[in-house]
Amino acid sequence: MTIYYLLTFLLLAAEMVTFCVLVSPLPFYVRKRVLTLLTTSTFVSRIAYGLKISFIFVGILFADALQRMYRITVEAESAKSTSSGAIDARSESNLHARKFYSQRNVYLTGFCLFLSLVLIRTFQIMRDLIQTQEECGQLKKKANGKQPEDNKEVADLKKKLAERESEYAILKKQAGQNAKDQGKLSFQVLPLMTYRDGFTSQYISLCLGLTLYGGYLISILRSIRAFRRQGRDKWGLHVVAAMLFVLVTLDISLLIARLGFTVLHCHMCGSTQDGSCDPIPWFNRVNTFIVAFSALLTEGVMIYRCWIVHSRRWITIAVPCLLWVHGLVMLIYVTASSQGSSAGNLEQDIVESAMRIGFWVLTIILNFMTTALIVRQVLIQKGKCTQIDEAYPKTWPTTPHSFVIRYIMESGLMGILASSFVLASQFCQSISLLASTVMIMVSGISYNLISIRVDQHRREKEKRERLLSAEVAAVNDDQLIGHVIVGLNYEKCWKTIISLRHMFVF
Repeated sequence: MTIYYLLTFLLLAAEMVTFCVLVSPLPFYVRKRVLTLLTTSTFVSRIAYGLKISFIFVGILFADALQRMYRITVEAESAKSTSSGAIDARSESNLHARKFYSQRNVYLTGFCLFLSLVLIRTFQIMRDLIQTQEECGQLKKKANGKQPEDNKEVADLKKKLAERESEYAILKKQAGQNAKDQGKLSFQVLPLMTYRDGFTSQYISLCLGLTLYGGYLISILRSIRAFRRQGRDKWGLHVVAAMLFVLVTLDISLLIARLGFTVLHCHMCGSTQDGSCDPIPWFNRVNTFIVAFSALLTEGVMIYRCWIVHSRRWITIAVPCLLWVHGLVMLIYVTASSQGSSAGNLEQDIVESAMRIGFWVLTIILNFMTTALIVRQVLIQKGKCTQIDEAYPKTWPTTPHSFVIRYIMESGLMGILASSFVLASQFCQSISLLASTVMIMVSGISYNLISIRVDQHRREKEKRERLLSAEVAAVNDDQLIGHVIVGLNYEKCWKTIISLRHMFVF
């Protein structure tokens, strides 16, 4: 072994001894003195500086040994591949010896470098451990020295806590007494406030309902004539009209009864402490059912109207029918759940409120859809009427004002506005009674207006057919040939007139 590898081996042995000393289970005092000596001694610092330089040379030796081992390995592989015949024992032993020495030098220098890194990190860990132990000992001494002072401070804090608890008990008694006094005052004032607010809302709703009911009676008297002309073949529409009349009259009767009973009940129980002045607790459920059912009836009429206008094509009303059935299911669910609901069930109240909002949103969508379908078909028929007007200007009189009135009467614009008002009342309970009254009255009036408009349209059709028949009879064969030459398609006009007989007729 050469001298530099011998020095490397001695350095490795010194590192191993130092590592064993550091990790040995020495007492805390001895370990502290050893580490303090290694940290503060100038002689040790000089030795450490020399070791740093020596590690640089060891690194160079490691690189050289690694290169030499690689070269010898390549020579051995080439010798095995080129040998053909007898093998020289001396050459082979020499090659193995060189390979062994090169590997030994690699391991020696490599372990020396690796152990130097381990030794440095172990020294740092031991130094941090000793410093932490010293700080822990100092904190224990401080804690033992401050224990009497801490006990005194704890006693003072307990005394202050007892004072605060006594003050809290006094304040709690005062708050309880104030709550009782406030409850007595509220029980005295609440019936008066409820009576005032409820009476005002019911009075306004009743006045508006009576006004709209008068308009409903006027419209139903005019629609009776239309029902007489239609005969018994339209008995289903007569049943719908009768049901709407019963619902509207029942709603007005309930409004009058509730207002009268509210006045009597509040005067009789004004001194009670229950704070309730609602003599008819089931009125809201009945009113909700009446309003929703009348809206469903009106929507059904609009769907039927749309089916007639579109020449009885079922594909046109497929989606409106599905929406109508969905609304009927929601109405049944709300009615059934309100019958079996218990007071204070917040989750069930939230579900019922969501179902009501969904029902009126569905009503608005359905009214808008049927209105759009009817108006679209009316516009198409108006274009056909315009073509006939050009051919027979005297037999097909039309005015823009009459078409505007027909759009408003035959569409569900009134229902859309009323449904939007009821939907808004779901978020503002103060106008719920007023919105319900408006909705049911508008449903009845809009149905009667549609019936009146259908009767007017029927009479106009009959008059136009008579005039057109007279005009056609007056035209001779030569005139008919002339009309065909100039481009008037008489057969097309006659088919259009025949198809219009079935339009807008229940």
